[in-house]
Amino acid sequence: METIGDRLKKVRIDKNLNQNEFADMLEISQPTLSANESNRDNVSKRTIKAVCREFGVREEWLLTGEGEMYVKQEEDIVYELATKYGMTRSQAIFFKLLLNSSQQEVDAIISASKKIAEEFKNPLE
Repeated sequence: METIGDRLKKVRIDKNLNQNEFADMLEISQPTLSANESNRDNVSKRTIKAVCREFGVREEWLLTGEGEMYVKQEEDIVYELATKYGMTRSQAIFFKLLLNSSQQEVDAIISASKKIAEEFKNPLE
């Protein structure tokens, strides 16, 4: 059965880091990391939070092994939705831009879209 120590080591290896480099990034000592990875010592809550923050690891996965290892990035989410809904590349780009827009920008886009829609109802008047 895979342990939190095994998963901690899996993150380190996936990031191509040795124990000293990984421990430095987590602000713990290499002996502490070694003890965590070999399950000789419990992983502190502070270390769990640091792994999740520094490496984009999902806390649920680190604690239980369930679900995906990494938090989905924006690009992954946009790609999944574009695929699911059969979006063209242009639609996916527009969707991504919309997601990153401020509320004021979204309101302006909606207003402009309404004006364009009205023009199509009454072309070339």
